Amino acid sequence: MLPSRTARPLLSRLHRVKRSLVKSFRKLRASAALLSINLQAIEKMALFKWVKSVLFSNGKSKD
Repeated sequence: MLPSRTARPLLSRLHRVKRSLVKSFRKLRASAALLSINLQAIEKMALFKWVKSVLFSNGKSKD
């Protein structure tokens, strides 16, 4: 009975650690998803601005 009595707190501690790791990993994954969405939006906006500048420059030299 001694090993199970010493193993139970250790197992519950491991379970808590695992739960907190999973929670922080989910937060990290969510923030990474938001970051990739923001990066895609920035890329689209930059592409749109570039296309707009090319289309509406009509020979004006603009740096």
